[in-house]
Amino acid sequence: MDILTVKGLTKSFGGLVAVKNLSFSVVKGEILGLIGPNGAGKTTVLNLVTGFLKPDAGSIIFKGEDVTGFPPHVLIKKGLARTFQLVNPFSNMSVADNVAVALYGKKGVRSVEKAVEFLELVGLAHRKDELAKNLPHGDLKKLEIARALATEPDLLLLDEPFAGLSLEEASELMELLKKLNERGITMIVIEHVMRVIMRLSHRVVVLCNGEKIAEGKPSEIVKDKKVIEAYLGGEIVA
Repeated sequence: MDILTVKGLTKSFGGLVAVKNLSFSVVKGEILGLIGPNGAGKTTVLNLVTGFLKPDAGSIIFKGEDVTGFPPHVLIKKGLARTFQLVNPFSNMSVADNVAVALYGKKGVRSVEKAVEFLELVGLAHRKDELAKNLPHGDLKKLEIARALATEPDLLLLDEPFAGLSLEEASELMELLKKLNERGITMIVIEHVMRVIMRLSHRVVVLCNGEKIAEGKPSEIVKDKKVIEAYLGGEIVA
C-alpha cells in the first residue's frame, strides 16, 4: 500500500526548472532513498512534499488524500514530518525542552515526561537536562530526529541526516533509523553518502537536473549506467 504518491510534480524558479514532471511513490513501511548530484532537485522535492513550497503542477497524495499545497503545520498534524540538513535547535533550552516544544498543546500529555520517551528512542535521554548548544554534532542530529518523532509521524523525511558525521556516528544513526523503521515509521532519506543510502534503503529514486533517471532496488541502482554517468562518473561503491 502506498502511503505517498507524487504525480507529475513540477517546480520552477524563474527560468530554472528545479523539478520536472516527477512521479514516484512510497510504500508504507519502507525506507526510500532519494539521491542525485548537487542541484538535482532533491531538497526542492522534499520542500514540495512537506508544504514549504507549492508546486507549479502535479499532485501529492498522502494516505489517500490530495494534500497538494497544504502548509507544513497542517501536514504535520496529518502525520508527515521532516528534518532539516542544517540543524537549528533552541540553543539555550534544554534537550528535553527542545523536544517538548513539539508536544505543546497535545491534550493529556505531560510534555517533558513524554519528551524524555522520544529522547530514549534516539539514545539521548542521559543528556536531557543539558543545553542544546552544548551537544556535539552527532547528538544534534539525533535531537532533530527526536523533535520530528514527537509529532508522531507516519512518514518521516530526512534531509541529509548523515552530513558531517564521523564513521562511528553515521553507523549509530543508521542503526537508529533501521530501528525506527522496524517500529513502523516509513521514511524518505535524502543523502550524499552512497555507502549509507545503499545499505539503508529498500528502494532508491535517482534525480538529475530535476528529472527521475532511475528507480529500483539498491542492487539495481549501483549497476545503472545512467546513474553512474550522471551521478558519479564511475562505478558506485556500495
